[in-house]
Amino acid sequence: MTIYVSYAYMYEVIQSCIICIHLKSFNLLPQLQSGFRSVHSTETAVLQVLLGILQPVDQGDMAALVILDLSAAFDTVDHDIMMQRLAVTFSILVGRASWFNLLIRPVSHLADKFTAGLAQIVA
Repeated sequence: MTIYVSYAYMYEVIQSCIICIHLKSFNLLPQLQSGFRSVHSTETAVLQVLLGILQPVDQGDMAALVILDLSAAFDTVDHDIMMQRLAVTFSILVGRASWFNLLIRPVSHLADKFTAGLAQIVA
């Protein structure tokens, strides 16, 4: 079992590198994208936000900061639309059975399939 997990992890890392190379080579990431990029950290993101606040204030203007926690919003995304967007916007073609598709799907659909499978076994 651990060998399978190791191979799955290595495959995921390789695919992640391939996707990052694709996004960088075609300049598809926004300049201020900090997540999952080398030489970009949360510190650089915080400094960018701080700079965006301090510059207007130094010039005598007003600045406001609104912070939203969107971590739970990802679960409400229509994943079929997101997969289509990956294909159209970023030229990343992802099949239904791929590891990437499995990672972004909500875990609840797996629980539903598991429950349905148990119902068939018990019946």
